[in-house]
Amino acid sequence: PIPFIARFAWREHRKAKWHHQFKYNVLAIEIPKENEQSIRAVEHMFYQFGSTREAPNFKEKWIDGAFVLPLSLEIVSINGFVQFIIRTPERYRDHVEAALYAQYPNAIITEVEDYAAKLPKHWPNEKYEMFGTELVQANKGAFPIRTYPHFEHQLSQTYSDPMAAILEAMSKLKAGEQTWIQMVITPLPHSWQHEFQGVVKKLIGAKA
Repeated sequence: PIPFIARFAWREHRKAKWHHQFKYNVLAIEIPKENEQSIRAVEHMFYQFGSTREAPNFKEKWIDGAFVLPLSLEIVSINGFVQFIIRTPERYRDHVEAALYAQYPNAIITEVEDYAAKLPKHWPNEKYEMFGTELVQANKGAFPIRTYPHFEHQLSQTYSDPMAAILEAMSKLKAGEQTWIQMVITPLPHSWQHEFQGVVKKLIGAKA
């Protein structure tokens, strides 16, 4: 219907204009090997990222175009050199760094240039070939439920890194090759927990 399309177009236009005012910082994260932590340290870090949520009111959302600002967690390989990147709104930079240092006190955080900005703005391009894809969740949002402990040995507190194969492949890129993995995350209100309680109860055989 035309009213729906018009409303959608208006909303997207206002969102783009509102979002344009925010500057993002691109932070490269290096964790010294002697500072390796349990996988649960990453979970705690995500908890702290969630507190950046600033939900807009009705006017801010529908008139100004405001929305909850996301963070982007990225793994980038350029010519085989692999980096972990966090792309954060400048207003959340201190919060993001504090969350990292809380779990990894010896982490090295360096602001770097935006690698994506170095590529051409228009495609197809005579110099580069590009392929991209987007992964979407096929199951309900409650999945997976805490699958990461399966990678951790309960007694020795050591774990088999499930990302090892991906990082190994990314480190083998040749000169002129790049791979970007970007996971855009947006903090949700706590109501999401109630929404999936039925899914959890069904899985464990409890009454809904």
